[in-house]
Amino acid sequence: RPGDRNDAGPDRKRCHDALHRWCGIVCYPEKGRENHLAGQEEQNLNENELKELLDDIENNREQGNRNQEKVAKKNQMDGMKNSLSNAPKFPWEKRNVQRTSSEKKPTTLEKNKNVTNINQLKDVDIPPGLKPLQRALNQSLNKSVAKNQSITSQLNDKYYVECVGVRSEVANGYLLVISPEEGPLLNDFLLDFRSSLIQEIGFQNTRMNIDTSERLTLPPVEDILSFVDKEATISFFRDHKHIEVCVAFFETDMIYEEKNITEKGMTPVKVQNVAVEKPVDFNTFLHFKKNDKFYLYIKKSRHLMKKQKEKLVDKKVEYLHVNSKDLNLLKKFIAEGFFEEKIASYKEDKLKKAS
Repeated sequence: RPGDRNDAGPDRKRCHDALHRWCGIVCYPEKGRENHLAGQEEQNLNENELKELLDDIENNREQGNRNQEKVAKKNQMDGMKNSLSNAPKFPWEKRNVQRTSSEKKPTTLEKNKNVTNINQLKDVDIPPGLKPLQRALNQSLNKSVAKNQSITSQLNDKYYVECVGVRSEVANGYLLVISPEEGPLLNDFLLDFRSSLIQEIGFQNTRMNIDTSERLTLPPVEDILSFVDKEATISFFRDHKHIEVCVAFFETDMIYEEKNITEKGMTPVKVQNVAVEKPVDFNTFLHFKKNDKFYLYIKKSRHLMKKQKEKLVDKKVEYLHVNSKDLNLLKKFIAEGFFEEKIASYKEDKLKKAS
């Protein structure tokens, strides 16, 4: 409207001029239509002016991003200073951890950290059939962990996973040992823990087969403790020397089923336990009972497709076969397939809740 530009502040004037030049809006100030038409050519936005204006907008945005990065970096440095001020100066000092309102609430696993008596565990509900395993795990940990140093390596984004298969008449599943460090410290802990577990299971008058541990390569999980807290049937969280260790049992029937090895050195594996779209590290065979021959079905480094698996199920083919020399690779393959499905489901549920 006439006179608007003259009455406005500097920001309003700039906006007013931009509307003139970008949108072709024409207004006629008090100076008259003739003066406006005389300067109409100057109001048209040429390519150079448009580029200059867009560059100006982009520069402002980049400047704003740089300012935000400076603020974020400053906050990060302040947080590091606070964490260092709370760190123990001597091994016998207790850590003074202050949790702000913006941080996530502690999981059940974290609430029960270093609780050695299972009767004192909070918010834990274990099926009656797994009580002996829970007691055996707890006693084994009490014997294996050594809390004589301050914690310098915590479980966060970086962790290593060792898996132990567990089979019994009551339940089957996988026992995960999760540590922020690998090497001799973890290996020694695994040896002590497994031998103690076998002994404690004997004390519980329970028959269980405990496999040797296998290193698993799993998809990354943003918060491994939250994943364990939600998905594991039994879980413990302890301090061991200068690291944090998590031990968790996941109940499942997707595990290698102990079967007699054939005369030709082949061991059967359930079709249902073979993950699809996951490359195998061994050759897989089909067995024809009529001529008692084994035919190569999935070559090493190939994978079982979803349609192939559906066809095998439709044809009522219950087992595939693997050479017995590849038994450990087979066990690891089945375990990784189970946890990949578990992690994918966990992430999907998390996204649904977030949306």
